[in-house]
Amino acid sequence: KDQRIRYWDADKFEMILTMEAHVGEVWALATASDGSFLASSGHDKSIRIWDRTEDIVFLEEEREKELEKIFDAKLDNQNDPSNNGSNSVPAIQAQLKASESQATGQIESGVATKRTGEAVQAGERLMEAIDLANEELEKFEHYERQLEEAEAKLDSKTKEERKVLKASGGTPEPLLPKPQANLILLGRTPIQHIVYTLLSIKPNEMEEALMIQPFGYASRLFQLLLLIVKDPTQQHMHVEVAIKCSISLLRIHFKQIVATHSLNETLLELRSLMRERLYDYQSLIGTNMAALKFVKQRVIASTAGNI
Repeated sequence: KDQRIRYWDADKFEMILTMEAHVGEVWALATASDGSFLASSGHDKSIRIWDRTEDIVFLEEEREKELEKIFDAKLDNQNDPSNNGSNSVPAIQAQLKASESQATGQIESGVATKRTGEAVQAGERLMEAIDLANEELEKFEHYERQLEEAEAKLDSKTKEERKVLKASGGTPEPLLPKPQANLILLGRTPIQHIVYTLLSIKPNEMEEALMIQPFGYASRLFQLLLLIVKDPTQQHMHVEVAIKCSISLLRIHFKQIVATHSLNETLLELRSLMRERLYDYQSLIGTNMAALKFVKQRVIASTAGNI
């Protein structure tokens, strides 16, 4: 009835392709005995032949294309007064969620959100920040490798002189000029820039901003979130935001993560650090609560004494 033909993997009960078949409903479908082609007919009174090709199909790419196609086609209708709601963004998300549930054979639930222009812009800003942070980190990692190679080429006498100078509190002359940081960072480190970008996103738009991220960006963001959690200079509020983002990304890209196994080590390390940071956060909150109760008791006691 939705004018489409869906190609399924019968063994895994997983949808592989969605083909725009007819203008109206699809009425009939027949497959060749050798599976080389199939024929379809529909309400538009047409018969179409579909040939099998040798092209390799990547499921995640097809799903991302479907998401982009549905969103791009119907995003402009969300503010249309004549729209009856069937083309609204929540309806689009529900449609996409239903198709994914059909593909996996599972009914899933999620956070009820509304995709807005601000959320899309926030997601794009986050992608730009991820690109910038990775470029800066790679640039300084390359500088550190070159510095180590330059130090290894020094003779023993020069190494000893530099070591004595460092021990005495002096600063040896740098072997290589330090690369200049990108001016867009405004003096922030790459990790601080990611934190700044995350904090600039409104809480009600965070879920949508993360949903916009393709899996490649999500993988890099996991690496950056791990660095945020590992950084002892980050405040507890920043760690809390990093943990919330990690959990949301894990829920959004769970299928890709399970299928690729490329983030196993990162996620395992992130899980252990998350627990440690949350325990510290819990202890801090408990200490503050106890201190506030003590202050309250002292205020009550002093007030009762004055009365």
